[in-house]
Amino acid sequence: MHLHFDSIVSAATSSGLWRDHEDIVEAIAARDADAAENAAHEHTMLFQRRFLDFMQQNLTAQMRIS
Repeated sequence: MHLHFDSIVSAATSSGLWRDHEDIVEAIAARDADAAENAAHEHTMLFQRRFLDFMQQNLTAQMRIS
């Protein structure tokens, strides 16, 4: 859930995610299977990179344990 909200708040890349969805839908509407597949693949790779980057964060580094 945190990853989902983190990606929505991240304005620098979130607009790209919506554009990816539009590209996929437009390619499907145009019956261009190759373009739809390529757009879906690029979108999946972007998600994978963002997910791996998120998982590598140390979200507890600044927490104090008393």
